[in-house]
Amino acid sequence: MQAEALGHALAGRDLLLQAQTGSGKTLVLVLPPLQRAPRAARQPEALVVVPTEALAQQHVGVIDAIAAPADGGRLAVGSAEALLRRVDAGELDLGGLRTIAVDEADAVLCGAPGPGVALLEAAAAAAPAPLQRIFAAAHLTDERLIELVAHLPADHALLRHGFGAAGGGVLVPTCRQVYHFFTAAKAKADVLLRVLRSAAGDARDGVADGATLVFCADGATAEAVRARLAAELPADAPVAALHAATTADERRGALALFGAPDARGVLVADGLATRGLDLPGVRHVVLYDLPTDVTTYVHAAGRTARRGEAGLVTCLVQNRGQQQAFSQFHSHLALQRADSAWT
Repeated sequence: MQAEALGHALAGRDLLLQAQTGSGKTLVLVLPPLQRAPRAARQPEALVVVPTEALAQQHVGVIDAIAAPADGGRLAVGSAEALLRRVDAGELDLGGLRTIAVDEADAVLCGAPGPGVALLEAAAAAAPAPLQRIFAAAHLTDERLIELVAHLPADHALLRHGFGAAGGGVLVPTCRQVYHFFTAAKAKADVLLRVLRSAAGDARDGVADGATLVFCADGATAEAVRARLAAELPADAPVAALHAATTADERRGALALFGAPDARGVLVADGLATRGLDLPGVRHVVLYDLPTDVTTYVHAAGRTARRGEAGLVTCLVQNRGQQQAFSQFHSHLALQRADSAWT
């Protein structure tokens, strides 16, 4: 994927890239601007726009790893809201831009016009020449694809890597999925504890040797689950939270702890962590609450089985009504067949 996509991006073409989670899209976004000869002016030459500040921190880490210290400042990275605030405060000059790269482009640019579209329009108006536009996403409905294409020139390149090929799908083949069904009479937190304890002895997919990421529907649920797990799990298994109510310091600490390849323990999160975060030590993702759509499922599940590694996704499905709703994911042609278990 990177070889094909970088061929277009390094040649200066506008690009819409759809590729599976964990396939290396970040490099396609940040490398092309760094490969150009720098201008003399001390202005950012590229914007790298992401949906959350947590993801922005991750992209800055990638840039710091591959760029010389003097080159890192050529890219301005952040959410659309944060970058617009810098523009309004006079801290960010868009007059030297050559490229705008948008990660998780469907989250940034689709739907009702918001900060992402406003930033794109402001950047295009301020740039001295037509901007190169590089958009990346993991899962796109037909409607979202049409929306993104509307923000690109007619001669853009469209790459949909891993889709339509034999065995291809929106999740990588090294991602094993299990739907864990249980009756409404059982407490969901008790079921989660049984799932985690069972996974601790599972030699497949490296689950027993890695960290677990538990996704909840909202911050209040995530905090309640974190407290229960902290009380019940062994003391040598750290439990942390990453959700809308956690402080910036708590988020940085959680990302540092669970971003290590040898991470252990459980990170409990809300939707804040579904988009783009690369936590290489996570081998098991548990969807504590039923996702409302395929896109949410794909992004949450994509936090494991990255860079060719194996991983496990367990979805807790409560009562028969939810089972019927979840069967829609089975019928979605891009999702692989999953195992099932009952409690």
